[in-house]
Amino acid sequence: MVEFLAERGIEGAMVLEVGGGLGEVQIELLKRGAARSVNLELSPAYPGYKRLLGAAAAHARRALVFSYPRRNALSRAVVAAQNIGFRLRRREFRTFAHPPAAMLVVLQERGLEPTFAHKGAAWQLTGLVR
Repeated sequence: MVEFLAERGIEGAMVLEVGGGLGEVQIELLKRGAARSVNLELSPAYPGYKRLLGAAAAHARRALVFSYPRRNALSRAVVAAQNIGFRLRRREFRTFAHPPAAMLVVLQERGLEPTFAHKGAAWQLTGLVR
């Protein structure tokens, strides 16, 4: 993520990271010249990928990069097991593995074009630009 964004120039940029955890990506981007960074954590809007990605795309001036679990039998099994655990603990939160192609459509409809893809063992990254 950091390399994809840094290669496109982040000098003076504002970074919005959704689900950034401890902020490791944000800190690295600030070190490389980003002016500001905002982290949005746990939100009931997470399951609504169309709204979430649509809002992110609306704020992305130059580039957007996002990660998501690979869509395969293993990831679906992990999601199912997590959700069973949440249900047994009577928690409302649920995890999801949304279809990557559908997520890309949301971003492309808002003027972003994919230029970067990385497939890790469990996670994939896609980078898009205007």
